[in-house]
Amino acid sequence: MPILVMGAAEDGLIPPPFVRSTARLLGETAHILPHTGHGIMLDSAWQTAADTLAQWLSEYDM
Repeated sequence: MPILVMGAAEDGLIPPPFVRSTARLLGETAHILPHTGHGIMLDSAWQTAADTLAQWLSEYDM
């Protein structure tokens, strides 16, 4: 099953090293969004998160 692992570079709750560790455990690559905090979809960089998700989804015929 495909899994998208996405995190935020400035997340104080779940920092990037934790996100990368989770991605490695799942055999995936972590996508760390720059200049973004924990509330990725509520952050001013929400469009980057949405674009990352849309790109990832486009790779799978679900």
